[in-house]
Amino acid sequence: MKNQLSTWQSLFSISFIFIIPYLVGLSHYARLALLLHLFATSVVLSHLEFMKSECTSSLFLLHLVNDVF
Repeated sequence: MKNQLSTWQSLFSISFIFIIPYLVGLSHYARLALLLHLFATSVVLSHLEFMKSECTSSLFLLHLVNDVF
């Protein structure tokens, strides 16, 4: 089920990035700017998710060390 959801999300992302800007009539530079913006947003969000997981594990280790000592 999760794999199927991921497939639908991928298809929606592809249609959002490539098909909808053509239908709306955006210029080539506007489509490029939209693509770069979405790419930068995905990079930032994945970095924040990574930092969140790292902070969570670091806090867990800090609490573990405090409990031991």
